[in-house]
Amino acid sequence: MHAVASINTDNYQDLADLTDQPKQEYCDRYGYKFFVLKETRYSPIMGFNKIHYVADLFKQHPEIEWLLFSECDATITNLTIPIDDKIDNDYHFILPVDRLNINSGNFLVRNSEQGRAYLQMIIDSEPRYVDVEWAEQQVIIDTLEDNTDIVKLV
Repeated sequence: MHAVASINTDNYQDLADLTDQPKQEYCDRYGYKFFVLKETRYSPIMGFNKIHYVADLFKQHPEIEWLLFSECDATITNLTIPIDDKIDNDYHFILPVDRLNINSGNFLVRNSEQGRAYLQMIIDSEPRYVDVEWAEQQVIIDTLEDNTDIVKLV
């Protein structure tokens, strides 16, 4: 099974109301589960909060094979491309690159031993990155070279 997850807090609810609808429609189309966290349950740093959330979703739902995480400031505009068309089972964490560097606002993560370990490594790095501007994204940037067998950039 595949899933899509998003996250927002009250101050982004108006935006999430717009972007969650296409995500739900996408999930309905392909039979994916859709999860939304609407609080800072795990960490006051939103970037780390989402990593904790995805790791927790894997614990709660071991049937998830791949999860597409998409922040509330992004949406799915092409509902005709299933997750299977974007996954690469040679990797465990797939994320895009934009004009600044990687963009961890949207990523695919595999519910595999390596995928869960990579999420845990990011979580374990939180104390050292709590005051870093890009937070969890900087952890990923700083560890890319050591994880080329796990992480795929697209």
